[in-house]
Formats: sequence, structure tokens, C-alpha cells
Amino acid sequence: MQQITLATYILTRLKELNTNHVFGIPGDYVLPFFDEILDGNHGVKHVMPRNELNGTYAADGYAKMKNLAKPLAAPKV
Repeated sequence: MQQITLATYILTRLKELNTNHVFGIPGDYVLPFFDEILDGNHGVKHVMPRNELNGTYAADGYAKMKNLAKPLAAPKV
């Protein structure tokens, strides 16, 4: 069985669910995830908002437009 990283699995699964964009601000704990996005092998693009509030609004609008669920990951919230 081939081993893959969690970031690879998440991005592959998001693409299977017809998600083409991920909204977020890179930070210490999620840098490996954003590194995986930057590799560009998954067809998922990163959208970096100016701040968390704008990113939340953008992700919410994107999810409503594409009829997707809105997962949110934020430390210390």
C-alpha cells in the first residue's frame, strides 16, 4: 500500500468533490499543507485573503456558489 501525506489526501479528496480553490492564510502549523498546494499537482489553487474575516466571507460565497460544505480549520478558536 502506498503511503501519502495528509495534505495530499485532503487535496485529492477536495478535487474529487469539485473544489478548485482553498482559502487560507499560511501559518506555522499548516505550512506543509500550503507547500503541497504550491506543488500544483492537484489542480487546487490557493486564494490568500488579506485577513481571516475576508477569507471567511470569500470561502462562504465560493461554497454557496459551488453548493459545497464549508469546512473551517482555525487554531485557538
